[in-house]
Amino acid sequence: MNHDYPPIELLVATVVAPFKAQDGEATQWLETANSIIHDAKETGFTKIHWMAAMEMDSRGLSPYSELLSRMDDISIHEGIELVTWKYAIDDGSERLDTHNRLVRICTGRNLIHEYASRTKPITHVLFLDSDITPDGDCVSKLIEVDADVVGGHVPAYCLSGSKIGGYPFPVERHWNTAGFLFVRRRVVDKIRWRSSVIDSGCSDDPCFNIDAIDAGFEATLVRKDVIGRHPDLKELGARGHDLRIHKS
Repeated sequence: MNHDYPPIELLVATVVAPFKAQDGEATQWLETANSIIHDAKETGFTKIHWMAAMEMDSRGLSPYSELLSRMDDISIHEGIELVTWKYAIDDGSERLDTHNRLVRICTGRNLIHEYASRTKPITHVLFLDSDITPDGDCVSKLIEVDADVVGGHVPAYCLSGSKIGGYPFPVERHWNTAGFLFVRRRVVDKIRWRSSVIDSGCSDDPCFNIDAIDAGFEATLVRKDVIGRHPDLKELGARGHDLRIHKS
């Protein structure tokens, strides 16, 4: 169903690290890609960009072979733009931990902001963590909330807030995981991701909500009937990943 919106163009984007790519957690965001493409076009998006910001190490692209293959699969659709930006950080660390991993994630997300800001027609960015599988009709449902920052509900994170009336579907106000976040371009142009675990006690997700409010935007609204499926949460060191930083 088409809605009466001005011209809209969508960027669907993720950040991927080599340790996730090697362990099969780089492609789950693409599980419903065909449905998302269909849903977005029915909603009225004129073009859809798909972007992966990929952290590189001495192994090059080899950990990303499955991801790149899956992205090629969605390129068969008309009006699809595929983008892969690569980045590397050498901060002297030998292993990933909670803090240096957040720095890397925020760097990747800021590259997504940079791409969106350089691409003038883009009106909305849908951030998806690579290990989250969203509902296939998430685009049409999230845009119905009509807010600057709208989250999809990821039950694994157990986040909740105050209930917001006026909608024929459940909406709550609270900071949301960046793993499923629908953001208007004007927000993307104005703020950047940060991981202030030292100076404010906040990680990247609540920091984004705080910074959006400080910049004059409304607090994040979360549509609770739009679901993102995510594996059970575990501490980084308990997930069984190879957390060594591979250097040349």
